[in-house]
Amino acid sequence: MLQLIVAFASIALLSLSPVRRFKYELFLKLHLLLSFAIIASLFWHLLPGTARHILYPLIAISLWFLSSIIRLGQLLYHNLGKRITHQQVLITKYHHSPRTLGNSVYRKVGALKLQVNLKRPMTVKPGQYLYLGTNDLQLRHRVQSHPFALMWWEDAFAAVGPDAVPTRARQLTFLIEPRDGMTARLTKENSLSHLILDGPYGQDHRLQRYDTVVLAASGIGIAAMLGYAKQLIWWASNSAQRRNVVLSSQARLKREKQ
Repeated sequence: MLQLIVAFASIALLSLSPVRRFKYELFLKLHLLLSFAIIASLFWHLLPGTARHILYPLIAISLWFLSSIIRLGQLLYHNLGKRITHQQVLITKYHHSPRTLGNSVYRKVGALKLQVNLKRPMTVKPGQYLYLGTNDLQLRHRVQSHPFALMWWEDAFAAVGPDAVPTRARQLTFLIEPRDGMTARLTKENSLSHLILDGPYGQDHRLQRYDTVVLAASGIGIAAMLGYAKQLIWWASNSAQRRNVVLSSQARLKREKQ
């Protein structure tokens, strides 16, 4: 029982917002380890016992194990496809307005555009996101994966009508704001040869059902809005119904000249 109390108290402490923001990856890994410790302690506390005592924990663990197997299968399917001969990920850098510091001009990278060539086609929808990881960076970044909203993809729809089925895109585009850790390290790269994709996750809110749609975003939030904007423009071009779409965003970035 003492182990359970310590594990729950540790999870509660690590879940505090300042701790999560300080070292999110550390929080995530410790959270998983403590969760396994809680499960092991729970079974240690219940055993030996009747089947009725361990039935519900066993059901919960079985469901988690099944979802993990499905996720692993999806991960392997999208990342172990045919070999791509060229760079899998191209990185475009966008800078804030130049600042003068003494005798030098400082240009801070404000956003990164990642164009990902997929090994296998993937069905995607607006509003979804994927976890991205890579083996091309330093060792401490190789065990990290971060969620990023899907900004753009090729040929979103294959048919006309309210039940049009999304096509299986072969290229995805992400817009990322560099912070600390892996995203800061990406500002020093122009391309990546290996990228691990986990997803997509999230749902399409089917905004085409509405006559008027207002999309508002600030800064990097525009990344999540562009997928819906693309969907609505497609519907407006292939439907007799009139729709009003308003997209508002604030961004001041300049593309890096190659």
